[in-house]
Amino acid sequence: MGRKSFATLKIYQGVPKTQVMLATGHKTEASFNRDLGIGEQELLAIYRRTARQPT
Repeated sequence: MGRKSFATLKIYQGVPKTQVMLATGHKTEASFNRDLGIGEQELLAIYRRTARQPT
């Protein structure tokens, strides 16, 4: 439960997926996405909303 909450919060805060995966010990994106409980399309939408825009 704690790992899932940590990962979900960090993703919503815009921390790169690979960094969160390293911190939580996930070895595959499939297991990571399953633990987050959100779909890949939703995850991509979050990244697009939080990505820094070039100035």
